[in-house]
Amino acid sequence: MTEKPLFVCINGDIEPEKSWLSIQNRSFKYGDGIYETVRARGTRILFLNEHYQHLCESMKAMNMDIESLPTIQEIENAVSRLLYRNKFLVASSLRFTVFRSGAGGLNPEYNKVEYCIEASPIEKGKFELNTKGLSVGIYNDNPIYPSVISSLKTTSAILRVMAANYAYKNNLNDSLLINHKGNLVEATSSNLFIYKNKILYTPPLSDGCVNGIMRNTVIELARESGIEVVDNQSLAPHDIENATELFLTNATNGIRWVIAYKNFRFYNHLSKSLISLLNKKTELNN
Repeated sequence: MTEKPLFVCINGDIEPEKSWLSIQNRSFKYGDGIYETVRARGTRILFLNEHYQHLCESMKAMNMDIESLPTIQEIENAVSRLLYRNKFLVASSLRFTVFRSGAGGLNPEYNKVEYCIEASPIEKGKFELNTKGLSVGIYNDNPIYPSVISSLKTTSAILRVMAANYAYKNNLNDSLLINHKGNLVEATSSNLFIYKNKILYTPPLSDGCVNGIMRNTVIELARESGIEVVDNQSLAPHDIENATELFLTNATNGIRWVIAYKNFRFYNHLSKSLISLLNKKTELNN
């Protein structure tokens, strides 16, 4: 049986997935690109304004020409056409990649950008908490050195590739990254939360984590529920050991709870409550 071809959006045009990448693409050659991963319910992009703002801030940090980025309305239109073409109309994960135009060596020829939107289907529209908890471990080999660049979602993701490979080799679901001081930063593609003594902790941005849209949303939901949140205090691996809950957040999956770190085990009561609040929020606001 022939596999159904998938389509991507390249600079507003819907094209077959396998036809678009040039060997001269700067994102391919130098990792000279940034991206946002988002979730769509139907053809509506959740937290679109926040993702767009985050993308603009990342472009500014990378000295990319923000004026060459399509408008929010143009992105909405492109995503709608892409999802209809692929028939992904329940829910989907979208990756919006922006890369510098032109050739050049390490010094770019232009700062104007081009873009690509990829889509993958998700079976259900609402966020769902993982039934089976994740197992995680610490990846120590290549610590993060906090900087403006380290906190961006760039297409040069080799450290995260190595961390994900470490998890695979050790029969783990994910790795937790640390910085040069040994403080916890995040997981390979998610922000990290630790719940202990009725306080919710997440590593501070100053320790090198991505300023994730879902991270900010979960902080907001928790505080609105009367839960104390600490997001300005460094966390060490030993802080996990006496935690009640441990969970990961990103824009595509929402919240994923962790059951195991070494010989320690965790619950998911708060995770269940927060994902319920997240679904209510996205139904009301999107």
